[in-house]
Amino acid sequence: MTEPRLRSTRRGLTRLALATLLLPALLIGPVVPAQGQQAAAPSTVVYVPPDLGAPPTRTLAATRGLGSAPLVQVLAPEQTGLTQAAQPTLFWYLAGPATARVEITLIDEQAVDPLLELDFGAVKTPGIHAVDLAAYDVRLEPGRLYQWSIAQVVDPRQRSADVVTSATLQRREAGAELVKALAAAGPAERLAALARHGYWYDLQAELEAQIGAQPDAAPWRALRADLLAQVGLDEIAEAAIEAPVVQ
Repeated sequence: MTEPRLRSTRRGLTRLALATLLLPALLIGPVVPAQGQQAAAPSTVVYVPPDLGAPPTRTLAATRGLGSAPLVQVLAPEQTGLTQAAQPTLFWYLAGPATARVEITLIDEQAVDPLLELDFGAVKTPGIHAVDLAAYDVRLEPGRLYQWSIAQVVDPRQRSADVVTSATLQRREAGAELVKALAAAGPAERLAALARHGYWYDLQAELEAQIGAQPDAAPWRALRADLLAQVGLDEIAEAAIEAPVVQ
């Protein structure tokens, strides 16, 4: 995949880095089996959105107006998802080789300038893509609300025609109950605990780690599809069973 061009950010970042690394620096990292060992996948994991007292914040890219451009969507829940990590990974989906420029923006809703702006150009590799904020030295502050968005620039001369999808996230320290559950848990139990407490972005990172580590990833991929369907991404869920994570 072509390296993205790093545009202006509030932190004045100037270096280029790979935009599609798999794992964020979680406070309590994923537990993966030793090479060649198979961990049992849970039959189901139920995601419970955090009760933040706010309406849904996710917007999905409309297929109308795309023309020949493939579908691009954030892989995020309708409501704000949580993360323990100061530098989580953001996952997004591309249905086919892009014919338009793809841009990703991360903003702090209390700030004026974006924290991060990336220009990927026309991405040619379909699948699940991952942007590791650690690669860009971007850190989230606890309790702050952040919005991240993906735009397909269908017509550079008319940016109002951009096809945009977005979601929100918040960094929150894990409570004692979750910390205890994660410390003593195997992969399946960790996924269940993260889902139960609304830590969507950590749940995604944990699940993708298992998919990458298991000799037989089929049940873990099926779990990925089920979780995407739970948060209303039915159109992507079936394709995500086989979709690779592009690095």
